Amino acid sequence: MTEGLEALAGMEYPGRFLILGKGLSGEQHIVVYGMTSRNPKNRLRKLVLKEAGTKISVKATDKKELADTGTDLKLLLYTAIFMGDKGIVVGNGEQTDSVNKYFTESNPSLEPLPTIVAGHTDPGVNEGLGWSYEHDPPCRTPRISGCIGLERAAIGIIKKAEGSLLPTRQYFEVPLICGEGKLITTYLYGDSTSTPPFEGEPLDIRLEIETAKELAVEVYNALEPKGQNPEKDFRISVAAVYFDREKRSREAHIINRHDT
Repeated sequence: MTEGLEALAGMEYPGRFLILGKGLSGEQHIVVYGMTSRNPKNRLRKLVLKEAGTKISVKATDKKELADTGTDLKLLLYTAIFMGDKGIVVGNGEQTDSVNKYFTESNPSLEPLPTIVAGHTDPGVNEGLGWSYEHDPPCRTPRISGCIGLERAAIGIIKKAEGSLLPTRQYFEVPLICGEGKLITTYLYGDSTSTPPFEGEPLDIRLEIETAKELAVEVYNALEPKGQNPEKDFRISVAAVYFDREKRSREAHIINRHDT
């Protein structure tokens, strides 16, 4: 198993997660996005490559059944990954659109990059306060986002402040070092009954696998439940993207539960 995936494999329920980093050769920047859910109906989703390979979106496999969950569909169906000439934007909800807007319209080598992923984006959102965590009580799922440009990368998380309903925001620069990456999940070592939000620094992970397909397979397999218990198989989808920063080309591979 890839070094660093042990932490993800040890989480019974990580929620959604993302990985940013740089390939071992130094030529490719790497992004991984993954989804799990404890609700069987919320697992009626898949990741789909859209718009000539420039987006990866979350789509329903059965929209009627998904709507019957009572969950706001805006929290379930969204663009998870934007792939452009400047780099890649990834996130676990509709805030990804705002992050991508500011990422593509700004110079990603400048200082605002970290604050963009922490939700300080569109002044028209939430009365000028920026994005908040998801309003899905009792979980109050954090919003996680990431940007990886030609020279810089950053991860942001917006979650409920302890003892308050106000959001708290953190952002982390991701050093682009060959063969290294950072992993963040919505829930910190979540299990099937509780969902504490992620805390602390993003986790280290080695990125030595040469293709997007191989990495997607390894991450998806790391999420397999212990003892191969089908009732604890919360997997939905994993997408891996390799971005060649010199050629500005992309290789993407998606694994969907409903396609296997």
